[in-house]
Amino acid sequence: MGGNAKINCRIMSYLSGKTVKNKTIIVGLKSDNCSREMLLQLLCLLVKPGDNVLAVHVQQMNDAFDPNTFHIHEDLCKSKQVDFLVKICTGNSYISVLSHQVREHYATILAIGCNISG
Repeated sequence: MGGNAKINCRIMSYLSGKTVKNKTIIVGLKSDNCSREMLLQLLCLLVKPGDNVLAVHVQQMNDAFDPNTFHIHEDLCKSKQVDFLVKICTGNSYISVLSHQVREHYATILAIGCNISG
């Protein structure tokens, strides 16, 4: 029993000394309003000052994605002191492109929305 107490104390001391890091959040976007609404909710509820948000869109054929439609998101990020970027990528698979971006930017959160019909 004495050995277990030492291990628990060491773990607790490591955890209590841990500093809070800024998050890097990657958001997968499509060309619809649902994605923009999800991004807006995420920015309002989840991000803190100093966080980084990267909105990633995987370009498809005949896709009319306009990165200039994110002015409201940029303004909200500026007011919350959050770095915000929109990145347009090309690739064969939405999942492989997003997972590559997560690894490349050491993201702590990946947010993906879906369109619910009904």
